[in-house]
Amino acid sequence: YVVLEQLVLKKNLFDRAKVPLSLNYGVIGRLELHIPWKNIGYEPVILILDQILLLVEPKYEWDDIKVRNFREQSAKQAKLAASAFFACFAD
Repeated sequence: YVVLEQLVLKKNLFDRAKVPLSLNYGVIGRLELHIPWKNIGYEPVILILDQILLLVEPKYEWDDIKVRNFREQSAKQAKLAASAFFACFAD
């Protein structure tokens, strides 16, 4: 049975996960690990994480105009697709 408190996370935590976020600061307030060594394979390993704090930011800069244009174009395409779909049921 292991209990660890105030574990500071490394800033490269998200690098292998291929997520578009970078970790500025992270801490796990309490980590409890119980491994049933005498009955391993028959009883569950229990991991309890309590009070997780992550301060993240986007990895990439986003140009608001490009994002807005992309959203508008996607919305137009969705409306066209929906109208084409419902046109099949008209008449």
